[in-house]
Amino acid sequence: MAEIDEHLDRISNLPDPILSLILSFLPTKQAVASIVLSKRWQGIWTEVPALDLDVINLSNESNSTFVDRVLILNVAPFLHQFKLSCCLTKTIKEFHICSWIMNAIRRDIFEMDLSFDIAYSGRPMLLPAMILVCEKLKVLKLKSWTLPLTPLVHLPSLVALHLDHISFVDESTLEYLLSRLPCLEEVTSCD
Repeated sequence: MAEIDEHLDRISNLPDPILSLILSFLPTKQAVASIVLSKRWQGIWTEVPALDLDVINLSNESNSTFVDRVLILNVAPFLHQFKLSCCLTKTIKEFHICSWIMNAIRRDIFEMDLSFDIAYSGRPMLLPAMILVCEKLKVLKLKSWTLPLTPLVHLPSLVALHLDHISFVDESTLEYLLSRLPCLEEVTSCD
């Protein structure tokens, strides 16, 4: 019987880095749920170098608590990708969103995808300026944010910038931002 079980669960026999890579293709909520598979899987999700957090579709009571726990328990030394779909609600405040973004930035993020849903709050949120000073960030995707006017723009590795329904504090913000991106190869914009 043990021989049959061994052959049925070949995936669990893979090394931790491979399992972590497999889980990185799932939304974070599903990756965390992998702990129910067996004891072998319980710590794997904490090493996943890609986080896909859809705070809009979580129940209101658990939104900020779930994201806080994921960011505390995830021990990946760097994040290949950080995707956050969020909005301001009664339980999710601006400081929650900024702290989640700061947590990702501290881990040498390579790709960041931030989508803000204005349907709940009625207005775009001001993008935290700290995003504009990420040394290793290569891809930045922003949806429904207001870009700040800041002299501190340092994105030396950024090659792709995707802007969707972005507003600017000042008319010169976009021009200034683009002039500070030495490696930029791709820009897309949707209104």
